[in-house]
Amino acid sequence: MSIGWNMLDGLERLYADADVPEAEVVQVTVGDPLPDLPEGEGAVVHAEIGVNGDPLGKLANFDAAMRSGLADEVDVAMVKLCYTDVTAKTDVEQLFAAYQETLDDLQRDFPDVRFVHATVPLTAAPSGIKQHLKVLLRGDDNAAREQLNDLVREAYADDDLFDIAAVESTAADGTRLDTLAPGW
Repeated sequence: MSIGWNMLDGLERLYADADVPEAEVVQVTVGDPLPDLPEGEGAVVHAEIGVNGDPLGKLANFDAAMRSGLADEVDVAMVKLCYTDVTAKTDVEQLFAAYQETLDDLQRDFPDVRFVHATVPLTAAPSGIKQHLKVLLRGDDNAAREQLNDLVREAYADDDLFDIAAVESTAADGTRLDTLAPGW
């Protein structure tokens, strides 16, 4: 959820850099009635979906939000999972199947909405013996995230894809890492 807020902060900078009026950000709560949205100006509607650590719950929550009327009010929609949602213990194949079913069903049922697909953010590489031991004992969380990201990239490369992981894992010199690049 914090990365979602970071993305909204980045939007402010994009609008400023492009010297265009900033779109209003409207915060909504899933399950509450939608507030009146700005007429004709456009807005970014943001909701915190589900609970971190429960990706299947987030997908169900996103689906319910879209079907409760939100899809009738938006032109573009995206659900972004958090790095805490995918760990070495995650059944990546099951999670991807649920993601694909949810997003494909929403696209079928709401063809006027452009559903943007997002990869899962990565975390910094382990540093120090304690963190390296955790990876050895518990598994590599970033490897599981990249496994899911590769499935999303493969399935939706021809669609709208916001590859958060690719951006985050690319160092200033253009080198692509399998973790969050230093400096981010």
